[in-house]
Amino acid sequence: MNKKQSFLFLVFLLPFLSFSQSRDLWQWSTLSIDKKITPSLSFIFDEELRLQNNLSEVNLFYSNIGAGYKVNKYVKVAGVYRWINKNRKDSPYSSRHRFYADVSFKYRMSPLVFSFRTRIQTQVRDVYSSDSGLVPENYWRNKFDLKLDMNRRFAPYVAAEFRYQFNNSRIKEANNQFDRGRYYIGLDYEINRVNTAGVYYMIQRDYNVNDPETDYVLGIAYSLSL
Repeated sequence: MNKKQSFLFLVFLLPFLSFSQSRDLWQWSTLSIDKKITPSLSFIFDEELRLQNNLSEVNLFYSNIGAGYKVNKYVKVAGVYRWINKNRKDSPYSSRHRFYADVSFKYRMSPLVFSFRTRIQTQVRDVYSSDSGLVPENYWRNKFDLKLDMNRRFAPYVAAEFRYQFNNSRIKEANNQFDRGRYYIGLDYEINRVNTAGVYYMIQRDYNVNDPETDYVLGIAYSLSL
């Protein structure tokens, strides 16, 4: 890895040096399945469970179902529906419906792999139990990944994601500005051509809102490429 590549990798690590305290310890567990229908078209399915309050209670669990299409070796698009059940302390679980569209770009400059994903998402919550259940929450999310791939099974990476909130009647103080950032450092292990396991550490921080939160997340992921 030359000096330029080393510098870029270190730039991604800087956010981890800027946060010194944690409001809470979370844990996320994810199972992902990517089933090829054709060489370019694939079926997407994910299940995720998130724990909060120092791993003592469920924060939420969700299911993804969608499709991805590989335009060429650099560009991929996807459309996904997510059904979410989120824990609320004062009432039963909140049911949420999310739809999002992704455009992803990937470029290899060996041994580094650069990835960028831009996402537009909309979500409604408690449709049948709230007067504002059909009021959409709209966001624009951008994620940057930098992976070290030396043609071995282990691939370390760093990543950062930033979420921009459009007009939202529920959270007026954060309208039309960035309201959340996520910073990752992780490691993927390719067991074989079908199975991949991964672990990561992520800092999630709120911006431009009253009483912002900072959370430390320990993540594990398992994916199947069929």
